[in-house]
Amino acid sequence: MAAPEATTDIDDATEAAIIEYLCDRRFHQSFTLPPNPAIGRKKPYRVSFADYGDANSKAVVLFCGAFGTARFDYWHLDLAAKRYKVRIVCPDRPGIGGSDPVDLHKRIDMWLEIVPQLLAHLNISHISLAGYSGGVVYALSTMLTYPNLLHPTKPHACLFSPWVHQSHTDISALHAANFVPSMLISKCKSEDPTAFCDKNISRLEKTAVVIKHAKQALRNKKPKPVLPVPPVPPVQPATHTEPKPEPQSNPEGLLGRDMKDHRITSKIRKLATSYLLAERIDGISADAQLFLKRPGTISWSSPRGIWSDLDDFVPLLMKVIEREKDAEESRYWMIHVSYAKNDDMVGEKGRIWFDSCWLRSSPRPGDMSDAETREWEKSQSSWYYLYGTEVVPNASHNNLMRYCGRSWLKAVRQAMCD
Repeated sequence: MAAPEATTDIDDATEAAIIEYLCDRRFHQSFTLPPNPAIGRKKPYRVSFADYGDANSKAVVLFCGAFGTARFDYWHLDLAAKRYKVRIVCPDRPGIGGSDPVDLHKRIDMWLEIVPQLLAHLNISHISLAGYSGGVVYALSTMLTYPNLLHPTKPHACLFSPWVHQSHTDISALHAANFVPSMLISKCKSEDPTAFCDKNISRLEKTAVVIKHAKQALRNKKPKPVLPVPPVPPVQPATHTEPKPEPQSNPEGLLGRDMKDHRITSKIRKLATSYLLAERIDGISADAQLFLKRPGTISWSSPRGIWSDLDDFVPLLMKVIEREKDAEESRYWMIHVSYAKNDDMVGEKGRIWFDSCWLRSSPRPGDMSDAETREWEKSQSSWYYLYGTEVVPNASHNNLMRYCGRSWLKAVRQAMCD
């Protein structure tokens, strides 16, 4: 007799715990910036954010999430952050979640206005930076503009599957985006740029009639179904007193024991996606245009620190670090990059190019052990910073954080508190 099929159902109590967990107030905070006439912003600006992990920890991460994600999409880091006594603050970018939209060309500027005021509101003086995929663009601008916000003696930043512009990769689907009208790219809503290109653009690579086929692909695209879920909890308004995040509903309870159960994690991911689609998502389209630089007038930087790509960024950061040396305010910077072995958005060519911007020479020698790789990277890094990398086996671009979240949080704790 054949074995019975495994059920994917979960009981009512578990489902209620899942909903309660994802609706936790810590994942649904908001803060309002006052008008700033000096830069032409006459109205208040509202930003939504998540604040989770260990609320009392001095090891704080400002997390710049990947393309198409919202503040609560990194719920799976919550228990690990508590275990390693790390606090994670994850703001929604403009036009995503509860954050107000801004003009496409002002996205970086608005982000840089949000960061210091949000951290001041939360009484956070120093952070470790983390960026995932397209969020790395925002993390780098933060690093260059506000080096004072990083740890006073050991600045620390982790970059996960960093976004590499298609001009430096061998990803054909992203190259195809160069031939697609910016207006079509702006239609991308809730999927990463590679998936968008695979579905709507890659078929155009062998034809010269780009616009005709792009329109047809968009016309034939079926809308993504929205799961029926309870109403999304309203984002809580910020107060002007010291924030005191409420305790987690299930710190080591039902979900804490069973968080590795694929039925539970699958349910949480589906619910998180539904919550994302129930809130503002226009900013996802804007991010797609920003990361692809379509139109070409879009910049990854702000007037406070102008750079066009990573090979421009690194020399500017080195000047900042060297000025610290000259002022005898020496800090030893630690920058770590995690790549996915099976990354369909960065690719090997993109990874080699990204590393070469940070290291003195390239390519690296082949067939090196882990220990030899670390020694080689140390020798190639500047006297002022240590640049290290890892390639995570079995990981893909979209699931990398599930493989290296715990080791990263442990490193954050050691860098900021030990």
